[in-house]
Amino acid sequence: MDRVDVSETGGRAASPGATASRLAALRVSLPKFCTATALTALSGFNDAVGYSALGHLYLSFMSGNSTHFGMSLASGDWPGLLLAGSIIGTFVAGTSLGTVIADRFPQSMAPRILGIELVIMLWAVAASYFGAGPLALVPVAGAMGMQNVLHQVIGGADVGKGFVTGSLFALGQSLARLASGREQGAAAFQNGWSWLSFVAGVCIGALTYGTLGLPAALGAAAIALAVMLCWLGTAR
Repeated sequence: MDRVDVSETGGRAASPGATASRLAALRVSLPKFCTATALTALSGFNDAVGYSALGHLYLSFMSGNSTHFGMSLASGDWPGLLLAGSIIGTFVAGTSLGTVIADRFPQSMAPRILGIELVIMLWAVAASYFGAGPLALVPVAGAMGMQNVLHQVIGGADVGKGFVTGSLFALGQSLARLASGREQGAAAFQNGWSWLSFVAGVCIGALTYGTLGLPAALGAAAIALAVMLCWLGTAR
């Protein structure tokens, strides 16, 4: 999945050639926009499941986990320290693996990374079903690290990641520049949409976990990954 930067043109009237170019860019960016939305929502979904099952720890939000790590260290909560540290380390390892795949296979990194994610998620489903409990979620943090490699630049905004603080910061910057007359409408929309997608995923994840339990919630995430893989296969 190549990264693409779709920028807005200036305020002058667009020529027929420029209009055709923008329409072509839209055809390229729309599938990427849908994929980025799904990836961000999936990050929110998995974070909600992790937060619910792991005692307020996350699977993609490492700032929160790092705070938990520091608090556990300060209070001498060694089990909490070990769990938070394991999730953080697994996330970093997943990011490293995803980066290696992206560097070696730039044209086919998306299906490769999502395929490995799907295998990890299916393992987590089986482990949770057969009694591993919340510990089955630790490898999923590695999958989330891999997934963040698949971010894209669309409309001047870097989207498709689980870094919601970054999206809100970029939204504030885009709104400030838009108010001063600079062309930042697409970036503001993309950053705001990224935040909304994450929150929607969190809501769905919390409801799924609360209603159906951990194995079913992980199974739903696995189905979402399988659908994305099929989508990528038909879009190629």
